[in-house]
Parts: sequence; structure tokens; C-alpha cells
Amino acid sequence: MSDTDDEVGFASPEEASLATYPPAANARVIRVDRKGHSHAVVVIETDPPYRYFIHVSRVGDLWYEEDDHN
Repeated sequence: MSDTDDEVGFASPEEASLATYPPAANARVIRVDRKGHSHAVVVIETDPPYRYFIHVSRVGDLWYEEDDHN
């Protein structure tokens, strides 16, 4: 994971995953698969329908996006 000092953290995996999508994408959370206490994979769907898998990690009380793929 990249250095979190320059990144904005979020209160939940869902918020961290949706943060970079513009409103026009109509991004929404389809599923959250937690991998223990500090990792999760969030499935996002956009319009037109396309699914993304966002990997997020918790550092302290905040969640950060690690990477994404389709």
C-alpha cells in the first residue's frame, strides 16, 4: 500500500471505494467482501453497467483504496 500521509482516508470501505467516481458514473456498491479486520474487496457497478473490484485497507480508523481492477 502507498504512503497514507498524502491520502485522504475514509470512514468505511464503501466510502473509500466510491470516492474517485464522478456523479455521472452513477457508481454504487454491489458487495463488500471483508478479508479480516483491515482488508476488504468492494464491488462497484457503474452506468453503463460495468463492475470494478476495489481493494481497500484500514490504517488506524480510516480506509484507503489500494488498487482496482475489472
